[in-house]
Amino acid sequence: VEYVCLVGDYGGDFSIPTFIHGTSDYPYGLLEGADPLPEAAVGRISYNSIQELERIIDKILTYELQPDLDDPDWYRCGAVSAGNPRSGLSTILVSRWVRDLMLRHDYAVVDTFWWTMAGGVENFMTDVFDRGALFVNYRGWTGMEDWSEREALRLVNDHLPVAVLLACNVGDFAGRGYGYTEALLRSEGGAIGAIGTVGSQSRVDCNNALMAGYYRGVVEDGVCRLGWTLNRAKLEMFAAYSAVNSLAGDAASG
Repeated sequence: VEYVCLVGDYGGDFSIPTFIHGTSDYPYGLLEGADPLPEAAVGRISYNSIQELERIIDKILTYELQPDLDDPDWYRCGAVSAGNPRSGLSTILVSRWVRDLMLRHDYAVVDTFWWTMAGGVENFMTDVFDRGALFVNYRGWTGMEDWSEREALRLVNDHLPVAVLLACNVGDFAGRGYGYTEALLRSEGGAIGAIGTVGSQSRVDCNNALMAGYYRGVVEDGVCRLGWTLNRAKLEMFAAYSAVNSLAGDAASG
């Protein structure tokens, strides 16, 4: 088994169990041994109605089978943001590192927003999703500041990025409602897949290491399947720390 795709929410009428207070599917990938390293890539397609499921599957199939080759410039764009001063200067530093890594590997534009700048996360995210970017990254404290889950659910952008959102609770999917990663996957636009930190006790240093490992794997190592991009990031983090994250999306997408 190389990929595990869970189709259903944790709560509601299409429920599939999860771990760690209803916020993590990571143990599904631990198939052999007693070590914390995964043998399979795990993703969850979370939905609460057949209509939502049909929309998500249509997004994934269209992305895979009908790539937007008429307007390919957005494939060379990225976006990184550090949105809350409580996480400290390190969130800006690691975001700058990711930006520079992208630019060294032929990305044409990498939009940035730091908590030291004027404006807010809401305006930045709205603009970035509207313009189009291959990857959208966020580093913060808890939640996503002035950008809400409801606003994520309402996105209708044509170009679908991978969203990497590293702040406490952003990847939570317990209950019948929706968190940020679920909203981005379920929306008409949003993201083709969304990775978010789960729970309220994630550490700044762990999230920074995860972010660096994720983009080192994608940009430098050429890891392109969503579930394995997350596993690559976790290997980086396990070198020094321990934390848990979740992927909303198809683990085999790439």
